[in-house]
Amino acid sequence: MSYALIETSDISAAPVELYEITYGSTSWRYTSGDVPVVYNLHTYEPLALYRSALRPAVTKEKADLTLNLPVTAPVGQVFLAAPPSEIVLLTVYRQHRTDVDLQTMVVWMGRILNAKYDEYEIEFLCESIMSSMQRSVLTRTYQKGCPHVLYGAGCNLNAEDFKIVTTVNSVSGVTVNVPAALANGYLNGGFIEYSDAITNNTERRFVVSNTAGAITLGATADGLVAGMSVKLYPGCAHTMSACKNKFNNLLNYGGQPWIPSQNPFGNAPIY
Repeated sequence: MSYALIETSDISAAPVELYEITYGSTSWRYTSGDVPVVYNLHTYEPLALYRSALRPAVTKEKADLTLNLPVTAPVGQVFLAAPPSEIVLLTVYRQHRTDVDLQTMVVWMGRILNAKYDEYEIEFLCESIMSSMQRSVLTRTYQKGCPHVLYGAGCNLNAEDFKIVTTVNSVSGVTVNVPAALANGYLNGGFIEYSDAITNNTERRFVVSNTAGAITLGATADGLVAGMSVKLYPGCAHTMSACKNKFNNLLNYGGQPWIPSQNPFGNAPIY
């Protein structure tokens, strides 16, 4: 009997769902069933979880999903302090115990955006892969500051050319101290990169400011401890001065610094 016939049957259906959560090189695999399930050479372990209903993806909101797991699930550590640096993918598979061929279908695919915690559960807020296809495409605007993402397309700088590798002296909350000789504010708007001591995943944290080797981050850096190696990448103020003097990249500056302050087509000062 085909998957479709079993799925719609009143007596033959015995659904089991498989949940694969992937973050970097680490994956967690759970099943809604009461016994482990092997699929694609991977074992999905039983876990007391549940999700919101799957509905036709007519709108973005209906395509999205919430997934609830016990607060003790190891995957919950990823969102505990701050949203992770990389995308966390979620794929939901479905099969039936009564299917002799054990046909398995993908019923939902997307990413986990954030998490809510209470005493007993984690609720993952998940966005369907269809949502990314419904977003408006970004367009450039007429502005004085450079709109390019530092080290991205348009900017064309290679981040590795400006990387500073150093060792952490100490970590306290959102403050990281390193021995590197840094000018005040050199890292403002940049980021640090390190390998999480717990998960081994590559993590990045936004740098709010630095005073010499004292670096203030935008969020706590879980898995970063004294003695670890980190990579520091300077930020950009998106001004002509920073582009020229800090990065020698004026040819790729994307702003229009000589915009007139008075509207040439009227009396309004802003246009």
